[in-house]
Amino acid sequence: MRHRNTLLALIVASWIVPPGVAQTRRSSPPTDEQIEAQVEQVLQQDHSFAGSSISSSVSKGVVTLSGNVRSEAEKTLASAELAKIGGIKTVLNNLNIVSPQLVAPPPPPPPPTPPPAVVNTSKTLTLPEGTSIPVRISDDVNSKTAKAGDTFHGTTASNLMLDSYTLVPTGTLVTGRVIAAKSAGHFTGAAQLSVELVSLRLATSGSVQDVSVVTEPISNKADGRGANTAEKAGGGAALGAVIGAVAGGGAGAGIGALSGGALGAGANGITRGKEIELKPEQLLEFRTSAPLQVTIALENGRQILLPAVSGPTLQTRPNDQN
Repeated sequence: MRHRNTLLALIVASWIVPPGVAQTRRSSPPTDEQIEAQVEQVLQQDHSFAGSSISSSVSKGVVTLSGNVRSEAEKTLASAELAKIGGIKTVLNNLNIVSPQLVAPPPPPPPPTPPPAVVNTSKTLTLPEGTSIPVRISDDVNSKTAKAGDTFHGTTASNLMLDSYTLVPTGTLVTGRVIAAKSAGHFTGAAQLSVELVSLRLATSGSVQDVSVVTEPISNKADGRGANTAEKAGGGAALGAVIGAVAGGGAGAGIGALSGGALGAGANGITRGKEIELKPEQLLEFRTSAPLQVTIALENGRQILLPAVSGPTLQTRPNDQN
């Protein structure tokens, strides 16, 4: 009887439990604040919405979205993702679709600066009368065998400059001419030899040109008593060591002052009947007796230094200054 009363009491007690106490045993629905926090988390963590501007608000479980997205697909995705959050009754999607804001590509690099246009011109300069032209000859000239009109050759021993321009480079081929030649007599008479320059061979743009030149003659006469007189015709100035000067080495070395009857220093004390002889590599200094015009090539105002035209090979000497 006692057990029966106890069971009845328990049944009656379950009937009179207050309604609020029974509800606490079930999970409570999320608040608007909790829903808002979950919405923000989804929008921030989903990389699909990176770069879009989406704002949200929650009221009584209804989520309202506003802002801008870049495509219809992104707008639809926002509604679908938020619908998964518990406690949301509906999503009002007021998002606007706008064109994506493209980042302007970097400007292309500027085109390379083209080289300046090449302007080829020429300029004619004039070497004054009296200009010295040192020449190292490459042929043998002998008063015994030479005759008027014979030619000989050589190369310039230094640059001929004017106003910082090189008009005639070292090594330029030259042509000379025998003006007069007389062989020495066996017992009487004296050898005579007179020479001059007649042309310079210069390289021009795409061609070679022989430029005429007028120089004072270089003359030599040996009298019958063996005294040798070297002078410029009409001038009377002794040529001294300028004529016949030779530095050692190379073909014809050691011949200048040592060759009997050579023009210039070392030619004195010649016995009667000795010939006058110019050997290869002897250095003669000619002087112009008229202005010499030379045309040079220019590129954008700067001289184009053309090499000397190749010719007889002579070894450069210390006094062949560039």
